[in-house]
Amino acid sequence: MKLRIWKALYLDWCINIALLLAGLVAYTYTLAPTLLQGDSALFQYTPQVLGVTYPTGFPTYLLVAKGWLTLLPWGEVAWRMNLFSALCASLALPILYGVARRVWHNRLAALTAIIIFATLPTYWRWATVARVYTFNILLFSIVLWLALWDERDNEWFVSRFTFHVSYSHIAISWPRSS
Repeated sequence: MKLRIWKALYLDWCINIALLLAGLVAYTYTLAPTLLQGDSALFQYTPQVLGVTYPTGFPTYLLVAKGWLTLLPWGEVAWRMNLFSALCASLALPILYGVARRVWHNRLAALTAIIIFATLPTYWRWATVARVYTFNILLFSIVLWLALWDERDNEWFVSRFTFHVSYSHIAISWPRSS
């Protein structure tokens, strides 16, 4: 019985690694190579100077992206920020696969859902340009994964902390008052 469980865990780990690497390769291959226009240009240079983008400010995104720019010091800033979006989009895929596995208890259904999600035109576009959406999806997928974590693990503090970090990131996460 234990061998069967270990084989299932090993297969899920292999699928997670494959999703991460396939997403990273695909998104990086189609990455916008240089400076863009509009909001993408704003999110390409603002983390470098730690400026303010919009009234919400996106402080979590800007601080994490500044750390990313510091850790990856070569290449254009615009390209590195586009790569940051690709990395966030790729990291979200295995986490969402874990959520889907937990909800559906079916490996094929979970994998199909994640592949469809990963290749949606809107998600692909967000993954190849500097935007806050893939970072928000990454944070939200972590919150989902932690919320579905086994209650015996007593990791609700981590779940609440991650939720509040994502809550401070983008106005879409905020509840609307009437």
